[in-house]
Amino acid sequence: MYAKIFEQIYDSSIAENYQIRHIFMDLLVLADKTGAVDMTAEAIARRINVPLRNVRKAMLTLQAPDPQSRSHEADGRRIVLIDPDRDWGWQIVNYKQYDEMRNEDARREYMRHYMRARRAQEAVGKHPVNSVNSGKPPLASSASASASSSKEEEKEALRAREDFSEGKKKPVDLALGWEDLLGLDRRSRTDEKERGDFQTLLTVAKDARAGKLGPEAGAAEALTTLAHQIGRRDPSPESPVGMFLAEVGRMRIKASRAPPA
Repeated sequence: MYAKIFEQIYDSSIAENYQIRHIFMDLLVLADKTGAVDMTAEAIARRINVPLRNVRKAMLTLQAPDPQSRSHEADGRRIVLIDPDRDWGWQIVNYKQYDEMRNEDARREYMRHYMRARRAQEAVGKHPVNSVNSGKPPLASSASASASSSKEEEKEALRAREDFSEGKKKPVDLALGWEDLLGLDRRSRTDEKERGDFQTLLTVAKDARAGKLGPEAGAAEALTTLAHQIGRRDPSPESPVGMFLAEVGRMRIKASRAPPA
């Protein structure tokens, strides 16, 4: 089994003791799909390679009520005995919540990649706009690959920062690259907003390739650098597309005033 460890665990009350926190994280990994860790303390100690006394101490702490816990279920206990008549085998109290969070995160990741591919297909006329489920891969298979998504995102961002002066990128590729660099997929947006943002970027990319924003290669490269700078701003701008378009507007004016070649 595997478990996705959420960042909020570092802000919980058990974070004060790193040994307790680490053992609880190990329990999340050892749990079955229902959240049960049906093992003795000795078996857990062997499996996670931690001294038995540390495991016993952690299990007692995790079974104790915790008034500082975010969850009030079971008085804030992290684990409870599966069978009160034996002193081993535990149920992770909020495992269903962790599982739902993981599944929801996987769904969002799946839909993000699906909609990104869909927008690209629509842009080149290979996918009917109203065919919502056509060609859509099963969620389960997509979710199983979510662990490698961050690495794929890094690769995509690197590809987006390649040298555009060679003119190899089509407008749709430019728009997808800018979308990545601006960090739009990390924002909560409606489907309509996502399509609108992408179409806006695609229009800019087509104009850049058509020389309407200045020399073709220079405009594309300058806008890629700009998108990268906006996406890296801290705090993140409220409207990254708006900032991007403001510079596009200045480039249009400058290009319109340039003497004919």
